[in-house]
This record gives sequence, C-alpha cells and structure tokens, in this order.
Amino acid sequence: MKGTAKGVRVVKSKADAELSAGNCARAELNNWITNPVNLDPDFDSGEHAGWIEIMRGLADAKDIDRTWLEFRKLEPTTAIGLASYAIEAMKHASDELRRPRPSEEQRKIEHVARAARALKAAIDESPLPENTLLLRAFEYPPNRPVELEIGWRNVRIEGVFAPVIVLSEFAADIAELAGNHLEKLLPRTRSRISPKPERKELMRAFVRSLNYILNQQYGGKHSLTLIADVTNVLLPPGKDDDIGHREVQGFLKDAPAPWSALPKEALRAPLRRLR
Repeated sequence: MKGTAKGVRVVKSKADAELSAGNCARAELNNWITNPVNLDPDFDSGEHAGWIEIMRGLADAKDIDRTWLEFRKLEPTTAIGLASYAIEAMKHASDELRRPRPSEEQRKIEHVARAARALKAAIDESPLPENTLLLRAFEYPPNRPVELEIGWRNVRIEGVFAPVIVLSEFAADIAELAGNHLEKLLPRTRSRISPKPERKELMRAFVRSLNYILNQQYGGKHSLTLIADVTNVLLPPGKDDDIGHREVQGFLKDAPAPWSALPKEALRAPLRRLR
C-alpha cells in the first residue's frame, strides 16, 4: 500500500491484476454456459456443442490469467469476445483441413452452379404448370416443422401467407450463390495439402486463423503469447510440449499471405523458424 495526502491507496501487483482478470473472465464464461437460453436442448448438438466445449475449456483453464488481463486491455467490457474469436478460428481451421485441393474445390463448386443453371432452364422449358402452388411441410431438425408453398415457375404470390419458393427462381439463386461463394473463398492457411492432416496441422491452421482475426479486430495490438495460451488450452499438444510465442512466430512466418501477418508487438521480436 502507498500513503497519499488523502489516505491510503491500494496498489495491486501484476499477479493480483492477472488473478482478478482471470476470475472475472471465468465467472462471465460460466454464467454464459449455465444460462438456460444458451443451453437450449434443441440446439445442444453439432456446431453449438462445439461452442459450449470451447467456452468450458477456457472457463476451466486455471493458468491463463495473464491472457485474460491482456485481453481485458484490448476488450475491457467482456471476456466472451475472446471465446467467440476462438470459436471462429477453430471452425475455420477445421474447415480448412477438410477442404479439397484447390482445383478440385473450384471444379465441384462450378459444377453446382452449372447444374443449377441447367435445372432453371429445364423448368422454364418444361410443360410443368405455371402459377401453381403446393403446400409442403418439412421436418426441419430438431423437430421443428416448416411449411412452404412451392411452385415451379411464374407464380403470383398475392394472398399467399406461407413462405413461397419458386423453384425456377430458386435454381437461379443457387447458381449465383455458388459463384459468389467461389469468389469469396478465403486463401488457404497452408501451401501444401496433406491427404491425412495431422493434429499439428490443425494447430497451425488455428494459430494462423486466430492471429488473423485478432489483427482484424485490434490492429495487431495483441501478443503471440495470448495466441499460444489459448491454443495450449483448446488444442493441448501433449505433456511438457506446450507451444510459446516463438512457436507461434514460426507458424505465422511459414504461412502464406495473408495469414503470415504478425501483430505489431511480434515485429519487434527476433523470429525463429520451427525445426
């Protein structure tokens, strides 16, 4: 404690500040996890279950208080932000490892676009009825029925109350969406494609994706140690084999653009490639 003219001011040590930030973050994440709205049993599966798993992993981690203190400086109001960025990075990394080779990926998406255009032409040129709607009920999982009015082509929708799908127009939309998806595909996080990606490749892709997101959100003000801590929690490499900021540097240095962009703090540190 330090004396002042007006009384006594308590000065927290760095360890105290880290512990306080960690406790606040864990409490916020645990509150989110246990909120019944976020644990809707209808959605506690698939991708949503993955969100909960990442939230729990970060909430249960006891040795990343320094990470929560650093993130509080970047995002003073909430710890959920870091969890959401980790979720986004993990999804992108997992999708990345499942992506086919570039030529095959482009060929398959272009095939969808061509097939959709051909379907539209076939419907438009067919004797299928115009301006006719059929009400269909679909069981959309999990157990949520959806009713749609479906027509082939040239449908007038005045007085129709259920959502309408006109298949000829829908086919055109599919072709457009496929083309847009192809144009907006993110560059790959890796130069070489392995038919059987190892766990370390998932780690590399996750590190590169999380760094890219944090660069976009905070202009490179984060540290590589923050990325290493989150990676060690969510993708533990094994006993006594945690990665640190130098390993993260190596993952980024070896990455293709734009995944290789280092945060400003890292640019002041010497780089060392992984062996």
